[in-house]
Amino acid sequence: TPNFLTVASFDVTDAGSEISKEVIMGSGETVYASRESLYVAASRYDYPVAATFDFFAPVNVAQKTRIIRFNLNNGAVKFATSGEVAGRLLNQFSMDENGEAFRVATTVDSSWNNLLILDRNDLTKRLGAVENIAPGEQIYSVRFLGARAYMVTFQRIDPFFVIDVGDPSNPRILGELKIPGYSDYLHPYDENHIIGFGKDAISASELRSENFEPRPGFNFAWYQGMKVALFDVTDVSNPKVMFQEIIGDRGT
Repeated sequence: TPNFLTVASFDVTDAGSEISKEVIMGSGETVYASRESLYVAASRYDYPVAATFDFFAPVNVAQKTRIIRFNLNNGAVKFATSGEVAGRLLNQFSMDENGEAFRVATTVDSSWNNLLILDRNDLTKRLGAVENIAPGEQIYSVRFLGARAYMVTFQRIDPFFVIDVGDPSNPRILGELKIPGYSDYLHPYDENHIIGFGKDAISASELRSENFEPRPGFNFAWYQGMKVALFDVTDVSNPKVMFQEIIGDRGT
């Protein structure tokens, strides 16, 4: 990558304090921090080598995300490790550090989704994974909370997944709920309740009128108003919507 990535720290209470910084080759898009670490992620594309390119064949472009970890050490920034995962991150909530484990969720080729658990001290070392989640859909929100992860994917309906990440070597889906629309932000209310903010949606196949008759293959949904929902995950194998409120209509 023809870029420099600089991470600097300084004492905001002392204008004359020294600046601690680390400079490496790389770039950054998405940032996540724990008390001990700073993670910087950047996506990139692997294109075919020009000498082997076939103009008559489909172009196979692989999207990957490089993740770099810095030790914070009370302000003394130090490069620690880096690694790559397939696909792209949605946002900073797609990353999480828990003990010696680093958890990350990615969407690959807009076709399937992975939740990977890596060794935070060696981001090239995979500890466990749940792969090929909701084929044909994309991640719209993720939230890691201790031994659980919550994920929402969407194409026409909203599967809300409850995932056990307590054992880094054996993450697994505990339950899922399918409802119209999606949540693109998940917020913990308490240990067994999650608030989702997003959009309501109607499948294109459900919209019929004198002027519109959906054709076969209309595999998408029309966004509607804003939706706020409270999910009850007390029974992890059977998550439920306790309450929901839809505000406005399409365009809100």
